[in-house]
Amino acid sequence: MNRNMRHSQIILLCSFLLVLVGCHNNAHLRTQKVLKPGEKAYSGSGVLAMGGAEDHYNNINNTGVMGLRGEVSMLKGGNNLEAGPYFGVGIIMDESPGLILGYDYRKYTGQSSGSPKKLGAQFEVNISEAGAAFHLRPSITSTTKRGRPLYGGVHGLLAIGSLTEHGYGYGYGYGYGYGYGYDYDGDIEIDYRFNSLGAGLTAGAEFLTFDNN
Repeated sequence: MNRNMRHSQIILLCSFLLVLVGCHNNAHLRTQKVLKPGEKAYSGSGVLAMGGAEDHYNNINNTGVMGLRGEVSMLKGGNNLEAGPYFGVGIIMDESPGLILGYDYRKYTGQSSGSPKKLGAQFEVNISEAGAAFHLRPSITSTTKRGRPLYGGVHGLLAIGSLTEHGYGYGYGYGYGYGYGYDYDGDIEIDYRFNSLGAGLTAGAEFLTFDNN
């Protein structure tokens, strides 16, 4: 098998897996190469994350998480680290639009061994009509370089939301047209908190055809 065919198969496999299992936690395009001090890397991505809260109470199943989202980001290399902001727009489960504000911070470890890792976290806030949801995503991943395109790692997720949703209320009607104790439905605003804790795996490929691309 020649090298070009092998690369084509890897790209096809990663693209297929991305369509199947992309999630808002790790489906962010960020370079996995080690950045030199002062070097900047810009990226953009579109994410369609599937799933969410299947069970609901009083019609409440909104997590405040932007599943369908578009992002742009900037990373800048420093002294054995990289950091930078990202922002975007997205849609939550009830199809309301929202704003995404985040920050990446990752340290380089294991450089003396010749197999450096990126250890750090993403800090993100999702803001929508339903309220605000905060995300902390710690991760550790391997790095890429020319001739070593594959990377992998593990990540976690802590999400905390303070949200407001419309639910169903029940009461009693009195007066003309209502019998005593007649139930009726009405919309009410319900304030609640959402918490989520999880972990997962990260895998991908990055082909550095040019040193500055």
